[in-house]
Amino acid sequence: MEVGVAMIFAIEGPCYVGKTTLVKNLSYLDKYIKIIPEYEYFAKDSKLFGSQPQSRQQALKTVNFLLEIESARQKLILSFLKRKFIPVQDRSLFTCIAFDYAMSKIGGPNIWRKTQDLFLSKGFLLPNFIFFLWVNHEVLLKRYRNDKCSPLSNCLMDKAFNRAFKDYFYTIEHAIVFWINGELHPAKVLRDVYGLIKSTINPTISKREL
Repeated sequence: MEVGVAMIFAIEGPCYVGKTTLVKNLSYLDKYIKIIPEYEYFAKDSKLFGSQPQSRQQALKTVNFLLEIESARQKLILSFLKRKFIPVQDRSLFTCIAFDYAMSKIGGPNIWRKTQDLFLSKGFLLPNFIFFLWVNHEVLLKRYRNDKCSPLSNCLMDKAFNRAFKDYFYTIEHAIVFWINGELHPAKVLRDVYGLIKSTINPTISKREL
């Protein structure tokens, strides 16, 4: 796909909706699409990543750690844009804000506005378009139980947490959000998202739901 206008895309959603698989398949499908790995890739084995913060101080420490990671991801984004590639993020910085927003809704530290201010004040490049993959909670739990990886933080499989996580993306004014049904066959999800990426490289579009 020839790139006419510089655009940044992001794939969002809770765990086990197929984000990483989709991003990888997009890069296989089109040589111009380059992956910006998710935060876990940069965090390695850090205990600050993925744990459920128990205090405001711990939560803010995690935010600062994620800001460092985002700085590294931003260098990748800039590098790809300069070479006329299409960066597709496996989660964007809005994930970090949405996580803290959701935590505040289930009794965790209420720092999401601070997190939002910090991330948005750094001058980071934001995604122009976000594809939010969603599935029903029962499907999410089934996928989680079928996975052989290490257990996730309890909150990541909490229904109220994931509902609040999704709700945050309805408030975003910095990007256009597409809502993608992650229960559809992966080939259809790939086809739909790739079609939207191609159609948004040039035309102006508005929010819509698939």
